[in-house]
Amino acid sequence: MKRIYYKYLALSIISIVFCSCGSLLNPPNDDNIYISGQYVIEENGVYVPFVNKVRCDIEVTYNMQEWYPTTSTYSGTFILYSKGDGSFEYEINDVGSYKIDLWSFYIQGDTIQYYNDTTMIFYNGTPKNNVMLPLTMRHIFDCKITPKRFTPSDSITLTINHDALVLVEACDYMTIIGADTIKFPAFQKFKVDKKQSFTFKIDEDKLFGKEMLYLKFTTQHYGTYIAPFVRIYDN
Repeated sequence: MKRIYYKYLALSIISIVFCSCGSLLNPPNDDNIYISGQYVIEENGVYVPFVNKVRCDIEVTYNMQEWYPTTSTYSGTFILYSKGDGSFEYEINDVGSYKIDLWSFYIQGDTIQYYNDTTMIFYNGTPKNNVMLPLTMRHIFDCKITPKRFTPSDSITLTINHDALVLVEACDYMTIIGADTIKFPAFQKFKVDKKQSFTFKIDEDKLFGKEMLYLKFTTQHYGTYIAPFVRIYDN
């Protein structure tokens, strides 16, 4: 009986040690995050409350329930909203890290977006109160490109939802190694006489060997933007 007792005792000790080591390898999801404050915009050099309901996508980190040597964490996203006066109070409990990424935005009609992208660290879970998050305004262009199935012999029509086109460029894309920069060198340009919709044809020889192209367009008042890429089909 004693031999059996000691055997079970030894197994129990081993189990306790193993579970303890496992908890060290896989930290628990017990971090709590709390942030409150106000969304603001700049007017005449001062910040004033942004009186609208702002959406905030908050990305947090969780620890795996089972420990893996190469992948021990994963991300989760919560969609939260401010109050109608732009004030907010966000709380997320039981996550695996005090670091969070916030993507806040408000879309006015279909042409203007107010946004703020920021990263925050809540040291030892200390709450952040009375935080001011400034929103930046930018114009958004809902580009429509037809035909959706484009072949080298087709013409392309590019339409934007507001303002007017003054230049359209057919571009390759190229990533610069070692820097966070993407260049879009143009291989054909088209001047546009201030139109919201413009139809053009790219020289077929310039499309030879290409699988896709990007369209870069310049608006009359708001600068230059990149439209979604166009895939090129053989037929």
